Amino acid sequence: MEAIIEAIGSYGAFQRGFSWVIDTPPWILVGAQAISLVFMAEEPPRICHNPSNDPAGCRHGEILEQTDCAHTFTYGSEDRSTVVSEWDLGYCSRRGSVFYDAQMASSAFFLGFLIGVLAIGYLADHLGRKPAYIVSLAFVTFCGVGSAVARSFVAYVVLRAGTGIGIGGLGLSVYILNSEVVCADKRLFITILTHCGFAVGGCLVAVMSYFILSWRWLTLAVSLPGFLLALLLLCPLFVESPRWAAATKRYAKAYDALCTMARINGTSLPPHVSPASLPSLLNNTRGSSIRRSSSTTTTIAHATTASSLGEPSSTHPTRPSGRESSVWSLLTVQPVAERLYVSLLTWFATSMAYYGLSLSAGRIGPTSQITTFINGACEVPAVILGVKAVAWRRLGGRKGVVNGSLLLGGLLCLGCAMLAGPGGWGLMVVALLGRFSVSMTFAGIYLYAAEMFPASLRSTATGMMSTAARVAGIAAPQVISLGVASPGLPSLIFGLTATIAGVTGFIGLPDTLGKPFYDTLHDMHCDMNIPAHRSAAKPPRKVSEGTAMSEGSKTADDAQADQLPPCDIRVIGRSSWYAAINKGMEQQQGGEVKGVDARDTQALAGSASAV
Repeated sequence: MEAIIEAIGSYGAFQRGFSWVIDTPPWILVGAQAISLVFMAEEPPRICHNPSNDPAGCRHGEILEQTDCAHTFTYGSEDRSTVVSEWDLGYCSRRGSVFYDAQMASSAFFLGFLIGVLAIGYLADHLGRKPAYIVSLAFVTFCGVGSAVARSFVAYVVLRAGTGIGIGGLGLSVYILNSEVVCADKRLFITILTHCGFAVGGCLVAVMSYFILSWRWLTLAVSLPGFLLALLLLCPLFVESPRWAAATKRYAKAYDALCTMARINGTSLPPHVSPASLPSLLNNTRGSSIRRSSSTTTTIAHATTASSLGEPSSTHPTRPSGRESSVWSLLTVQPVAERLYVSLLTWFATSMAYYGLSLSAGRIGPTSQITTFINGACEVPAVILGVKAVAWRRLGGRKGVVNGSLLLGGLLCLGCAMLAGPGGWGLMVVALLGRFSVSMTFAGIYLYAAEMFPASLRSTATGMMSTAARVAGIAAPQVISLGVASPGLPSLIFGLTATIAGVTGFIGLPDTLGKPFYDTLHDMHCDMNIPAHRSAAKPPRKVSEGTAMSEGSKTADDAQADQLPPCDIRVIGRSSWYAAINKGMEQQQGGEVKGVDARDTQALAGSASAV
């Protein structure tokens, strides 16, 4: 499929239009919905209500401290409203109740986000990318509009969770679809565009919040665009993924999508390609070829496809065994087990610091609108720098950039904790620098994580790490709630978590820049001179010195180790550093075309998932 797409135009008018028209607007909506929680859950200033000027009370009209619950008060301006003023969810009203808290709506949103990534990701793999997009839009639009007219806080929380389900699936489905209509060398640009779309959405909702004073109207403003995004389904650019269609043996649908792509690109499909020939072209490992319109020949052979995707040659079979690809191996076998546990902490800390600093905008700068807008504006260069910097050896490669930026972000969060009392512009500058650093971490962590694990375990590992990030997003709003009684406590928690994770990453994780990109755990063990028996979850049996092990006394693990192929590791060069991570998008192993695994797509969506 890679060669066919290259033949009709790897990034022509169709792919450019898809990236900007189909992919970017949904990600702007994702960013706007996620960051809008800053303004909807914000507690307005509390004004003393003492019209009789009782000497025993406060002075009428003065602003009270958030923890001052001894006096009668009203919430700020009557023109600006939030869910706090709507249902009286302030500190003095909830009295320590976790559930009767405006931040519970934020946690419910991120819980829905986690469910959406998992459930709609599964739907995208089994029914297609377009049905997943439709289901996601339905959740975003109807639950979003429903939350704008909710009559109780409980109904609002439930509907925000439904909106989160749609947001999680929406970003995932469009990113996967976009990455499957281009060749591997353009997926780096798509990833940067996705992160930038999220940041632009945060900037837009900050501007909207400045002019839209009611939380109900603001909720409508970030939900109604879902109806406009539904119109994109009528756009000729919105085709079903040809890779997914071919992987699920829907060859007629794959052929129609390829014809549309070729027509918009101003090219034509090679004469060999037809619905009837697609199975043989995609499954044939040698000798098949297609021709470009310019008479250049591109051979569809397994060796060529593997080379273009950064795969090792198929001289030796590398299909993982059931034992090697199991979750138990990931949790118990070294070195992947150690890498997994450290990476789970890294992803958790990165997500908690990122969303913690984002949702704390109202407590950091002069106004939540100004701080949020600057946050979004700074995230664009941070993402670009983070994605590019992980390829620079002088900065320590993947290990130095990811762990270094996380450590720096943690230290800056600790600085925010010390400045929480005085506040002012100094606190805002330190917080912005911290979020810039953590945004760099988020931009590079997906590539770094995927390179640390062999392909046989990569899907499970990235799925577990993405789940850890979503759990941190659920917890971050609850940590922010602690800042009412102790302003510096949330930043202290974010800073300690990120600092510990950064130091642990420096100690426990390797650098993967220029290192082998493994297909199986056996390949990794061969390259690291680890005995083959350690590929199994159980340690090898000890045999007394000088005693040969008979064929009959060999265990199943011993027999499996004997059958393992010799090592055939290829080091991925710097020129293909990003193409390597996308090898899971299309693999031809043993003559069988494989589609995108659901957990691999979650990792690729990142900032998707991540973001």
